Amino acid sequence: TDTISHFDGQVWKHFTSGNELAGGMVFSFMEANGYIWVGTLGLSRYNQQNRSWEILFQSPPGPVPTPIPQNSIVVEALSEGVHAISPANQEAIWVGTSRGLTYLKNNSQQTWTNSDLNTDGVRCLLTITETEVWVCTENGVGLWDGIQWIEFVEKLIDPFLLVRGEGKDVWIVTRESGVVRWDGV
Repeated sequence: TDTISHFDGQVWKHFTSGNELAGGMVFSFMEANGYIWVGTLGLSRYNQQNRSWEILFQSPPGPVPTPIPQNSIVVEALSEGVHAISPANQEAIWVGTSRGLTYLKNNSQQTWTNSDLNTDGVRCLLTITETEVWVCTENGVGLWDGIQWIEFVEKLIDPFLLVRGEGKDVWIVTRESGVVRWDGV
């Protein structure tokens, strides 16, 4: 679908791709830090306090994404769909796409492409701390610990969901291996 609907208790409001949302089908959706975040071929957010939409970037299909001209963020690896959104803190967010992973904070970014991650796309994310994030990809699961990438690909065939457990536990759901728990060690 390319529409998001909101019911305020009396009336439905519909927000569509190309109008309030960056163009394309909705791939991901999340509420965090006072915003509703929507991943399509770009990234949009709805400010719940002032009830307004903002398109952070949009990318048409093709090899080279085109950022929104008035926006100072140049998102070189983001294209073909924002599949995962995970807030890092009040000012920052992790964004996973079919082309890589980007950390956005205010008007700056840090990006890792698929070749950096040894993958064909990011499917899901789980933020542990502002600089520490689990990344679920088509080829397995990895952890950015704030300094380096640590890959965990053995026995994790086709992962698609990450859930934080107690302590340092991370639960990983895969299509072929079932459910796996990482205990921090």
